[in-house]
Amino acid sequence: MYLVPITFRGGVPSVLVFNGLIIESKFSAADFGLVSPDYIISLIAVFSLAGYAVFRKPNTRIADTWNSGREITSEYTSFAYANNIRLMLRRILRTRTGADNHTVSVIDVFWLAMNLIAAGYRKSCMVFSRKFMNSSIGWYMIYMIVAFMVTIIFAVAL
Repeated sequence: MYLVPITFRGGVPSVLVFNGLIIESKFSAADFGLVSPDYIISLIAVFSLAGYAVFRKPNTRIADTWNSGREITSEYTSFAYANNIRLMLRRILRTRTGADNHTVSVIDVFWLAMNLIAAGYRKSCMVFSRKFMNSSIGWYMIYMIVAFMVTIIFAVAL
């Protein structure tokens, strides 16, 4: 707060925001916007402490070391590191053991789903562009905004 010039500092004592604790942006006689860094920091601290008081430190349990059925050695091999995840994802990734005990992936479910979603998106964009965007800049702008938002949503969701 001390880095802000005194002309931009203010307060609203009627709502318990004392003078000098608000940064005001004035473009005329009235305030345009207000921000209170001290109250923001104090609210973050209060909510963090309240969350800690309600949820506390999680209980942890100690389990014996498991090395994928192999005897425990001083080294943690790459097989032992990846085997737990490999066993959990075996149904999703549809892997099986082939000749010479090599793991063979039958189908890549994630790549298949991504291609299916992309093909549907391309087809819907093509239909929309041919039906509604016949030389209309307004419809074109709506299409661009919606296509951008859908792409962002898919990128975040996947």
